[in-house]
Amino acid sequence: MTFPHAAKGINKIFTAEILALIAFVFSGIATVGAVITANILANDSNADIAAAAIVLLVFGIIAGVLAIVSVIIKFIGIFNASRDERAFKSVIHLTLINLGVAILAACFSGIPFFNNLSNIVTDLVEFIVSLLIILGIGKLALQLNNPEIIQKCGTLFRLILWIGLLSLFMRFFSIFLPSQAAYVIILILSILSIVLSVVQYILYPELFMHIRNCI
Repeated sequence: MTFPHAAKGINKIFTAEILALIAFVFSGIATVGAVITANILANDSNADIAAAAIVLLVFGIIAGVLAIVSVIIKFIGIFNASRDERAFKSVIHLTLINLGVAILAACFSGIPFFNNLSNIVTDLVEFIVSLLIILGIGKLALQLNNPEIIQKCGTLFRLILWIGLLSLFMRFFSIFLPSQAAYVIILILSILSIVLSVVQYILYPELFMHIRNCI
C-alpha cells in the first residue's frame, strides 16, 4: 500500500460523509417544515402546530447529533490522511471550528436565530473543507499519476463550488426581498440544496472508491 495512512483516513472521511448526508437530509426536512409551519401560523394564528413543532425539533436534534459524530469521524480521518499528504493539514483547524459550531448548534437548537446563524457558519466551513479535501485527494492522484481520479476531482470540485456559491448568493439575496418572496426563495433554496447535495454525495463514494483502490 503506497499511502497506508491516507487510505485509512479516506475510509473514515467516506463514513463521515455518509453520516453528514443523513444529517443534511434531516436538517433540510426540518428547515422546509419550519418555513412551511411559520407561513401557516402567519396566515392562521389559531392553527395547531404543536405536533409539527415537536417533530421538527426531533428532526433538528437528530441532525445535530449526526453532524457532530460526522465531524469527529471526519477529523480523525483528515488527521490520518495528513500523515501521508500535507494538503490535508490545512483542513484540521477548520474541522475543529466546524465541530465547535456543530456542538453549539445542537445545544441551542431551540433558538431559531442562533440555529440559522450556526447553519450558515457550518455550511460555509463545510464548503471550504470539502473543497480542500478534494484538493488533497487530487494531490494524491497526481503523485500516483492517475488522470482519471484527477478528472473526477475536478468535476466534483466544480459541483461543490457551484453549490456553495449558489447557496451563499441565495441566502444573501433573500435578505433584501419582501417576506413572502423570501419565503419562496428559502423554500426553493432548501429543496435545491438537498437535491444538489444528494448528487454531490453520490459522486463522493465513486471518488473515494477509486482513490482507495489506488493507494
